[in-house]
Amino acid sequence: MSVVRDDPDHVPGSDDDERAGPDAGPARSGPSRRRRLVDILIIMLVPLVLSGVALHQIHLATTGDLTPWKGGGFGMFSSPDRASHRAMRGSFEGEFGEVPVDMQSLIRRTEGADHKTFVNARALPDPRRMDPMADVVRAAEWRIRDDVAIFSRWRDDASAGDGPIVWVRDGDERHAARLDRFTIEVWGPRYRIDEKVIEPRLIAAHHYEVIADPAGEVRP
Repeated sequence: MSVVRDDPDHVPGSDDDERAGPDAGPARSGPSRRRRLVDILIIMLVPLVLSGVALHQIHLATTGDLTPWKGGGFGMFSSPDRASHRAMRGSFEGEFGEVPVDMQSLIRRTEGADHKTFVNARALPDPRRMDPMADVVRAAEWRIRDDVAIFSRWRDDASAGDGPIVWVRDGDERHAARLDRFTIEVWGPRYRIDEKVIEPRLIAAHHYEVIADPAGEVRP
């Protein structure tokens, strides 16, 4: 049964109508408090995520070794330290003493995942990215020429923990020398505002001990 309203002050859709039953007309509609809260959280989520990404990049660039030209690029125009301006160097230590490594002779022959490993390690040389770069060095055979280790060829039996094979010449033969450890360094430019010059600086150096010893193998 419908309810007849004679009250001239009655407002349709009021609480009285809701208590009057289904015949009194449609109940008041509108977003619930929970729905409004969800909408507010969605609106706030995007700036919160972007702010978190920005703060993380600033943290890596100021307290870590990330180039300012990567990540969000905050402060990149005030620094010459872009990834393409960084250089990777190395050294081998073993029975032949300590010799520098021509890393470019290796990098020029990397492709695909190996080259991406180099790019990532150069941009942020932390252990997470430098350890895979060390695996790339391990996967190569090297020869010493003019007191510099130069890439020779890729190994077929490289495994984690093995050191790179370094060939040294002994007369008419070459033999695999004992290698104790190798080092990979990343260098970048630094602007000295007091002298208004750009000079190289060591950004990171990672040392790797050699577990397996291939010394004794002979190759003509």
